[in-house]
Amino acid sequence: MPTIATRIERLLKKTDRMKQQAVKGLLRTLKHIDQERKTRTADLEEAAMLIVKRLAELGHAGSNANAAAAKAKRAVQSKKRIRRSPDELKKYANGVVEYVKSHQGCSGGDIRKTFPKVGQNVKGFVQQHGTGQKLRTVGKQSKMRYHVG
Repeated sequence: MPTIATRIERLLKKTDRMKQQAVKGLLRTLKHIDQERKTRTADLEEAAMLIVKRLAELGHAGSNANAAAAKAKRAVQSKKRIRRSPDELKKYANGVVEYVKSHQGCSGGDIRKTFPKVGQNVKGFVQQHGTGQKLRTVGKQSKMRYHVG
């Protein structure tokens, strides 16, 4: 009859073999995934090159296209908030006031469709960044309508 020590050794050897098999299986799967990724992205890179070539044939500058793509990629990766200058905010707020003047009684949703960067508090945005102009609201919540006043 085997002793406890020999049983433990057998179990340890068996778990080591199972661990090695699992690692080999995972490595095979990883290799397969990497090969699949390479084949799929190769098609995309080839398509991108064809598009750049076609744009060059149509008279668009190829170097600007690459620079624009790189800039767009950096903007997506950084995910930093782009700060607006006080002049931009004032211009935006005045645009909202002009919109409300021409569309008396419009809803907040209408304003946000035209000016998506206003935010939730349209009245507060205009009051904070506008040139002394104020908006007047009638109604509550979803039925709220905006007037210049």
